[in-house]
Amino acid sequence: MLVVLGTVCIAETGVIMKWIPRSDPFGTNAVAMLTGGALLLIASLVAAEQWAVPADAATWAAVGYLVLLGSVAMFALYVFALARWTASAVSYVTLLMPLVTVAVAAVVTAERVSTALLAGGAIVLVGVDVGALLRMPRRTSASSLPECLPIDACAEALPTAEPPKAADRAAV
Repeated sequence: MLVVLGTVCIAETGVIMKWIPRSDPFGTNAVAMLTGGALLLIASLVAAEQWAVPADAATWAAVGYLVLLGSVAMFALYVFALARWTASAVSYVTLLMPLVTVAVAAVVTAERVSTALLAGGAIVLVGVDVGALLRMPRRTSASSLPECLPIDACAEALPTAEPPKAADRAAV
């Protein structure tokens, strides 16, 4: 249930950030992380989990990676992309995040990568390519443009209607 709720929250982020396009990514991330952390602490208390400060250096390195790269840097890049692309195009980024995390873990910690994981990663990459970049031939509206075009480029790519000329108006 919580995984579904988390997925809904991540998806809603793109929509909300489009409503507030000039928000500070670091301030927004700080509010989101503090809220999420408070909710996790409450859930931990309700579940009567035992709390302990990590003693292993590898655990602290993992926490540092999650905080700096997985949270702060990734959210800033997410907001940066939202300012330039549509929310639906940026939503594909969330599908790629686990692949990047596994690749980093495989390089840094010599994590074993199974063939099933590689096959699943390939399926995700093909799905993102088809969903985000493939142009659908039957569409005729502005949505027929590839999703990953900058928003400003969409206006240039659409045919513009020229105002009627004086001679055309006189003929009517």
